[in-house]
Amino acid sequence: MKYLNWGALTDDLLEILVMNQTQLAKQCRVTQQSVSNWKTGVRSPGVYARHVLRELAKEAKVTLDDYKTIPYQKPVGKTVSESSSAVSEDIMNFAQRLSILPKRQREKIMDMAEFMISRGN
Repeated sequence: MKYLNWGALTDDLLEILVMNQTQLAKQCRVTQQSVSNWKTGVRSPGVYARHVLRELAKEAKVTLDDYKTIPYQKPVGKTVSESSSAVSEDIMNFAQRLSILPKRQREKIMDMAEFMISRGN
């Protein structure tokens, strides 16, 4: 899969399988720093590590479709924020970026946003 959010998948696998980065690194035959780089999106795993991550996803009963992404690109043409809508450009940009994240990551962000909003009241 060309566009997969490896960082979110790695993070979820570590949590579900109750592993630390060093243990995962050993299974993938990489360093702990490599796993950290996948989590933060600095780098993507290599071919062998991707294979291992897919196998671990099966073991964890995680659906890879939840981690599919599309490359980020600015919209072409007139956007909603340029029309007569009162929605700010910042909110539109955030919504667009949020829409390309995997479902599990979107849910985490929405939970955090709801928490922050409730604290503000």
